[in-house]
Amino acid sequence: MKQLIRGFVIAGMVAGCLACSRSAQEMPPNSTRYEFGDILNIALTPDSTVRRAGCFTDAGSWMGFTIPETDKWVNGFCGPFSLDNRIWFAQSAVCVDFLDGNGTLTPDSAIYFPGEVYIASSSNDRKIEQRMNFVNSSTALLQVSSNVAEGFKFTGKDWNSKVRLERGEQTITAYHPNGEVVQLTFMPDVELSCDGKNYVASTAADCQQMNVAVSFYFSDKELASGAQKSVALLQNPQPELAANAKRWEEYLQKVLRKDMKHEYDRVAVKSVVTLISNWRTHRGGLLHEGGYSQSRGDLFHGFLGMGQLAVFCRTRPLCSRTG
Repeated sequence: MKQLIRGFVIAGMVAGCLACSRSAQEMPPNSTRYEFGDILNIALTPDSTVRRAGCFTDAGSWMGFTIPETDKWVNGFCGPFSLDNRIWFAQSAVCVDFLDGNGTLTPDSAIYFPGEVYIASSSNDRKIEQRMNFVNSSTALLQVSSNVAEGFKFTGKDWNSKVRLERGEQTITAYHPNGEVVQLTFMPDVELSCDGKNYVASTAADCQQMNVAVSFYFSDKELASGAQKSVALLQNPQPELAANAKRWEEYLQKVLRKDMKHEYDRVAVKSVVTLISNWRTHRGGLLHEGGYSQSRGDLFHGFLGMGQLAVFCRTRPLCSRTG
């Protein structure tokens, strides 16, 4: 999977002001993915004992996220989870509240669409919506919006005890002793504070829409090159979101049939989501992209190259996770 390398864009402060001045988050255009809500059940609010998870992941990424359980609600997507080392960097690295912190946000909806997760919560007549899409194998874009212009406050919840946090000009970076790094990139006009164990990010008081880039790296070299790309992404996210929507539309149109009942189409879409979720880009000693087989569930962790995976898929029935 080739990654689009986008040039560094100037005028970040202007982009940040425009993001906060929007009256509301623009709803995504109609596309096939929104016909297949709750495509897989990935609801999980993890604690320190959880070492495995069925995650939302895409574009060959080695990080994943879950949707919080409604009876163990946290107001943010859970994770990120390292799919290689099987550790949670946090129960939720980006939790959202209104700037004033008044009222308790309770869940309204939590949906896993193909290539996108969505949660909504409310307190009285105030509502917060969150969407997440992967723009490449390293970075997922979190879009946060509200029906009122009263500002947001972001913080992490239950960080891994081995993680060390550092604040940058627009970033919060979480370092794990195993060498993996998670970086949160905020818009330029967000005020950041960090004590090494957690952070607080506060927007302007009239902010109604905000984007956050969540990135996952394996080395300082990757971190250095990826940081500028995340800043550029926040300044102009629409091309990357359009590319994500186009990619998933093409995936789904390849398996959907006009003569098929919706419930059968749904099985086909689940198969596509499972296949893409199991795809990984190269990293470390793995010099090629490939996928994980689900044939043995907990016991089989083989990594198949593209040719091997094609043979495997032709000779095996749909795996149990797609049902």
